[in-house]
Amino acid sequence: MAFILISGMTCSGKTTLEGELVKNGFQKLITSTTRDLRPNEENGVHYHFLNSDQFERELASNNIIEHNTYNGHKYGISRKELFKHVQSETDTVIVLDPSGVKKMQSYMSANKIPHISVFISADIGVVVSRLTDRLESNSLSKSEFISRVTNISLNEVNWYKDAMKSHTYDLIMESVDQDSVSFLLSHIKRTKFI
Repeated sequence: MAFILISGMTCSGKTTLEGELVKNGFQKLITSTTRDLRPNEENGVHYHFLNSDQFERELASNNIIEHNTYNGHKYGISRKELFKHVQSETDTVIVLDPSGVKKMQSYMSANKIPHISVFISADIGVVVSRLTDRLESNSLSKSEFISRVTNISLNEVNWYKDAMKSHTYDLIMESVDQDSVSFLLSHIKRTKFI
């Protein structure tokens, strides 16, 4: 059993990599959020959608292990969801922002939960192109588009710089393609876990 913690810049391929790992037998850990359901999303499949009061109650009850706010919405990992995967001893993938990866690495190490962390970088031009595609397909509002582009310029370039110089991540991927997925899967098989 292993947990793969995936992080990276907006539109870098985190969800694509998550999907490839799921195709290869990994389970997806479903995180919780206060944001609204998007078209084609399903509660309990893409996220556990909670209202702000529900999320705050979970937080106050210490049922949320890791959480943050992104674009005005809260995201978090519930203790129940994590230990469901630990108890079933399934290989599991979790998509997080960089601060979430650091928090989960600390939590998992303290609780002897095996994990590997992966950062995915992406060329800024590619990221803006992918965001534009999402805007044009109506899966992203104009305000969300502006917020994400601003966030990229203000924060995410620093995420990349930090990933390149820190020892936070076990692997840094420059792109998500079949070769990089194959490499990651072979790396996971070779890694000696706790």
